[in-house]
Amino acid sequence: MTKLLKIFVLVFMALGFVACDEVSEVVDSASKAVDTATKEGKKIAQALSIEQPLLGVDFDSDYGQYFYIQSQDNNTTIEDIIINRGNCAVGKYKQDYDMASAYRELHPELGYNRIKLKNGEIVYADRYITTDRFRQLDSDSQSVYVALYPIKLAYGKKFKPTYGCAINDIIEVEIIVNGGGSIVYKPKEMLLF
Repeated sequence: MTKLLKIFVLVFMALGFVACDEVSEVVDSASKAVDTATKEGKKIAQALSIEQPLLGVDFDSDYGQYFYIQSQDNNTTIEDIIINRGNCAVGKYKQDYDMASAYRELHPELGYNRIKLKNGEIVYADRYITTDRFRQLDSDSQSVYVALYPIKLAYGKKFKPTYGCAINDIIEVEIIVNGGGSIVYKPKEMLLF
């Protein structure tokens, strides 16, 4: 409790304007207000100290223009990426080639690079898949994939996410970093693409 608040309470007690129970209520109320302000202050401080990776654009002769995330810290952890508020699919799982080889040995009838959905349909095993697609796979086929996030990046390292929309259609990229803080980028406003 601050000195000013203590003085305020003591003055009222000395003058007899406030009954003892009311003083206790004022002190409790003031104490709760200080605790709330402290918690909010810690949240603001944490938000201000969130690692802010760079969002950049590059060009690949095979795939064309794409965006990447580059770390400005040695301990950047990307927890998730959300594009256009979830309206552009983002690859959340990647194929583990060792597990895919073992899967092919167990299921030679499926042919090369094929997996099975829960409904029995046989589909192509993409390198990266979304959470929705992962949930559609039967349990054996799910074993072919590992979760892509979280991804840890050292200073200066880049990560190129996979996504299912044209780069020119991307309006907003939200990056969840280091335990839950998020940074929202608007590439078109930044004149990136």
